[in-house]
Amino acid sequence: MLTRSKHLALYNFHRILIVAAILFDFFFSLFCIRKYNLHGDVMDLVYAVGSSAVSIGFIIYLIRFNRKVARMRTSLDNLACPNCQYDLRGSLAKGADHCPECGSPISDQLRQKAATA
Repeated sequence: MLTRSKHLALYNFHRILIVAAILFDFFFSLFCIRKYNLHGDVMDLVYAVGSSAVSIGFIIYLIRFNRKVARMRTSLDNLACPNCQYDLRGSLAKGADHCPECGSPISDQLRQKAATA
């Protein structure tokens, strides 16, 4: 099972990949527009418009992804082990008394948060 810090590292890596794709599509659009201006081939203009549409799609995806990660962080903050930050939602659902990651006892306050969530 991945801990919280490993999840966040994967999210950041995913963000980097999406930003790289956005930049690639943006510069490809500029390249196609420049090529269209030089040669006048209509297909270059079609490629530029299509690549711009893909860039916009990636930007929308990145915005939604960031919002989802922010919501997940707040829910993990509420139900994480205070010692190692391990997500305890599954362990609390099974009725565990100790954190499966570090072995620290689960407090009654955390159990009450899980019951209300």
